[in-house]
Amino acid sequence: MKEILSEGGIRNINQLRKDFKNAKIFYHIDLDGVTSALAMKKYLEDKGFKVIGCEGIQYGDKEYSVEKSDPAINLMNVLVDFAHGKPMFHIMTDHHDRQAGVEKDTSTSFRHSRSNVETLSQIIPTSEIFPPEDVKIVSMVDSADYAKNEVTPEMVMNYIFDFDKDKG
Repeated sequence: MKEILSEGGIRNINQLRKDFKNAKIFYHIDLDGVTSALAMKKYLEDKGFKVIGCEGIQYGDKEYSVEKSDPAINLMNVLVDFAHGKPMFHIMTDHHDRQAGVEKDTSTSFRHSRSNVETLSQIIPTSEIFPPEDVKIVSMVDSADYAKNEVTPEMVMNYIFDFDKDKG
């Protein structure tokens, strides 16, 4: 028998809200990760969670240095824009085509797209969190899709080294 979904956004968010009052967000340390963390914070607060902290995570040694939270705190751990799951996370969202370490009972949203914030800003919430133009820029940077957007290496170099404070 098929199960009827009675909620939008992140699957089982209503049950998670019953189980947890507070949340901590772990985010990949790049533009998409930071922007995804901001979008997730807004989404969770709109759902009634109190976000009590954020922490960057990076592939390699920093990935394994994340401390588990004290169970007495009753803290929901959320991971955004990171392709390696861990059992300590209750929600994981990402845009990569492969995931590692995801537990069966973890609430997940893995949707292939140019950036994770694209999903967190435009698909999961009931209204957009960031304007489409901002999401497009984050997606371009995260997917290194400069040629499609007609951004040349010369344009980037000129922006970095010939920055004119009078220009917008």
